[in-house]
Amino acid sequence: LLKMAVNNQIDDDYLINEGIDPSLKTEIDQTSYREGRAVKQLVHQGEMTEFYETFFGKKVKAFDFIWVRIVGMGTSTGCHYDWVYMGRGSKSLHTSWTPLADVPKVEGALAILHGSHRFDGLINTYGSIDVDDERTNKEYKGQYTSNPVEVQKKFGGKWLTTDFKAGDLLLFTMHTMHCSLDNKSPDNRIRLSVDTRYQPAD
Repeated sequence: LLKMAVNNQIDDDYLINEGIDPSLKTEIDQTSYREGRAVKQLVHQGEMTEFYETFFGKKVKAFDFIWVRIVGMGTSTGCHYDWVYMGRGSKSLHTSWTPLADVPKVEGALAILHGSHRFDGLINTYGSIDVDDERTNKEYKGQYTSNPVEVQKKFGGKWLTTDFKAGDLLLFTMHTMHCSLDNKSPDNRIRLSVDTRYQPAD
């Protein structure tokens, strides 16, 4: 948040750690944030690595690329499987979503569709495309839909979410349908989170 304040992306009328967006909707270049030393230490060392070594029962390797999500007012992420974006490698790859500040539902919390890792019809169609391969991505272009009700009505399951606290960890497979709620913060708060991917080092 300090770096965002320096870049005039935090409202000066509030404390920096409150993360208030000075505009109603903002697009922020996230490149400089994912390269920071503190972010790399958080996701590539210490407790996160230790957790995944216990989870897999062996040494782990994280993706070098870190997805820092700075979500302003009025924005959300549509429903998708991560496999369509990164399905060329290990089938043991897992995603971690970690809020860097408290993220209540009203501020755009992540939601997962319970049971979606067993939707064979969806996995064998949309869930098997490569977003960068024009031979397979013609219909979907990445996201399955921007409407969570649509995918639930068609395939079943139940959308699950909660009010997240800073430092929580949501872990899921490449074929877990997920999205985010709209950020409708009554205080114009930014949703600040990080996505990271881990797999066995071998």
